[in-house]
Amino acid sequence: DIDRSSYPHFFLKEISESSLSIKRTLRGKYRISVTDPSSPRVSFNLGKDMVPETVCNGLRNGDIRKIIVIGHGTAAVAGQAVADALSHYLKDTPVNIMSRVASELSGFGLKEDLTDTLIIPITQSGTTTDTNRAVAMARERGAQIISIVNRRQSDITTKSHGVFYTSDGRDIEMSVASTKAFYAQIVAGQVLGLFFAQILGSRTDNDIARALTNLESAPQLMDRIFEHRDSIAASVKATAGKKYWAIVGSGPNKAAADEIRIKLSELCYKTISSDIVENKKHIDLSAEPLILVCASGNPDSVLEDVVKDAAIFRAHKAAVIRNRLSNELTLRMLSRLSILDMIADAALHRMINQFYSLFNTHRQNDAFTELSSRTIVDLLLLLKYTAGRLPLRDFYQDFKNEKGLFSPFELLDVTLGKAIDELARPIDAIRHQAKTVTVGTSRKEKELAGIVFDLMDSLDFSAKNLTHRDILTINRIQPAIAAVRGYTIYDISGLDEQGNPSTNSMIAVHARGGVA
Repeated sequence: DIDRSSYPHFFLKEISESSLSIKRTLRGKYRISVTDPSSPRVSFNLGKDMVPETVCNGLRNGDIRKIIVIGHGTAAVAGQAVADALSHYLKDTPVNIMSRVASELSGFGLKEDLTDTLIIPITQSGTTTDTNRAVAMARERGAQIISIVNRRQSDITTKSHGVFYTSDGRDIEMSVASTKAFYAQIVAGQVLGLFFAQILGSRTDNDIARALTNLESAPQLMDRIFEHRDSIAASVKATAGKKYWAIVGSGPNKAAADEIRIKLSELCYKTISSDIVENKKHIDLSAEPLILVCASGNPDSVLEDVVKDAAIFRAHKAAVIRNRLSNELTLRMLSRLSILDMIADAALHRMINQFYSLFNTHRQNDAFTELSSRTIVDLLLLLKYTAGRLPLRDFYQDFKNEKGLFSPFELLDVTLGKAIDELARPIDAIRHQAKTVTVGTSRKEKELAGIVFDLMDSLDFSAKNLTHRDILTINRIQPAIAAVRGYTIYDISGLDEQGNPSTNSMIAVHARGGVA
């Protein structure tokens, strides 16, 4: 037990022995007789020390109407998987099946009379205080107890009517989070479920034999996965740099998702969310988390939807942030605000800078491999233009081929939509998912006009050659200048020999008797 063999650490050793633990758990528990290939017969070898006669009779005559699987931590997740298996095998029977965390059962789920209830506690050590207390309280109220446990002669065995030992009852796991015990617990629960199905007649021997044969193939499948650990490690190195993680799974795969969540918490110090696949898409995924999707063994009808949801996860990068920015742009455009007013809008300015910083960080971490190089470059430039970091004259030069778009804000909204479309491949569901609001019409930007801009126009000097701050300042002081009667506006910085204004951009106000 304490020999690491050739493995660099105990955790890898324990994972490698998981298939052996399953083989030991299945060994000697049943026999499949195939005298006629079309109708095999299954004989279970679960003695009264494992499944007491009172439980068998209670199931047959209907006295046991409820089965509750309990545990804590990893054992509780195994209990969830066992409850799923029992529900599948005992479908259309009057037995009600559920899984509960042991402390929740003892605190809120016990009634005074539990003679109609079978409790299946799952524990590796048999010494988990919360589980043992729930078992004691349930037994005092008349419940039948069949424990799934790894350690022989542990505390829980004295409180149980029957005990199903995983492996050989002494599968020690050295200094690691539970691995092989977890798998063995689920397999033990599957065997119990199939035995109960035979007692209740909810499954034929042919169905039961097929299910047992599938269980027998599990060790080989696990070994095959373990042999590919190098390629798995390469995948981890390529994706684990993500700051935020999430894990999803539907049906029985929800238990797999929950267990991965526990393992990541124990081994990687990652506190992450675990959810049902279809439910996760309603959560803000704009942080672009690493999403692990447990999809093994789903029926075809479910698998198709899981594939769609996985595509949505992939396409959902920054969708919520994009939607917020698009909405703000739309509101300001509908208010007919000028480019200058929008650039000077402090709230919009902060939002653009926040988006720029987030986008640039993810770009440097290779998060946008699906985006075309042009889209990435356009976004970076447009974010700088709309934040006022670059002069507007350069915008009209850089994007002179964009027809019908007259401001960097309009083009930013269109380009953001293009980026979402590129990230949304292979399906175009992201707009529905993000509830994107886009500008329905493109309006030409209001021409710069006023006493100063008119003079500049008469001098063939384009306001686009000024910085946005200069233009905004001129736009704001024009009403005051125009209100001064008797004043004329002209250029005095470069008069020609005849005293006519030159085309220099310096502007002055001339009044009677002097120059202001």
